[in-house]
Amino acid sequence: MKELKDYYDSWKKNAWILSLICWVILVAVFYSIDVLISNVLTIWANDPNVLWIDSKNIDFIKYIITLLLGFITPTSVTVFIYFQILNYINKKGWKKKFPHYDVSGTWTDITTYTKRLGKDGWEVLLDKSISSPAIIEQTCQHILIKNSVGEDFRWYSILADWNENGALEIFYKVEYSNKLQLQGYPECRVGYERMNIQNDGQTNNQRPTVMRGQFWHCLASDEKPVYMGDVVYKK
Repeated sequence: MKELKDYYDSWKKNAWILSLICWVILVAVFYSIDVLISNVLTIWANDPNVLWIDSKNIDFIKYIITLLLGFITPTSVTVFIYFQILNYINKKGWKKKFPHYDVSGTWTDITTYTKRLGKDGWEVLLDKSISSPAIIEQTCQHILIKNSVGEDFRWYSILADWNENGALEIFYKVEYSNKLQLQGYPECRVGYERMNIQNDGQTNNQRPTVMRGQFWHCLASDEKPVYMGDVVYKK
């Protein structure tokens, strides 16, 4: 979805600016520490009672400390902060900005078969509904259906994403149990769902509780749909 992509991309710039500010602060702090340590080392090097430090190597030791405190440490911390900011935005931050696009969690998937492809074209079926869970895992950049186990089958997404019109498109795979295979079901089917968030009566600060759409089933070895129907997701 363009809004989510633009939001994440804008935070790449913001995270860089915040990290740069942190880097300047860290360099100043660690420089002060570096100066303090260097002064202590100089005092110790000139103290005849301190035998474990060789005054000939004092410059080398100071160089290593300056390198660690003046560049390596603040830069490493800054890089860590940068990626932590983006990680937070990707996993949680976006949900506060766009709760009406947050569909993560466990849904009840009610699938209704309405048509079947026969020799003479599509045949209308008596409505047959199957209920199963739909476990959606979502970040700002990615979305997927995790292994969702129904009665004698399990299904999961192969690919899922928002299209330019704000509909959730899911390419998925269904694997049937041995029990159903003995009844004539194939080992698996692949399919496609297109779901739309239903915002009736909701405001923009509410998470969706209903999605509606359609599905098309086909055999894993065939490109032609063999079933189609309606789908409702409810929380």
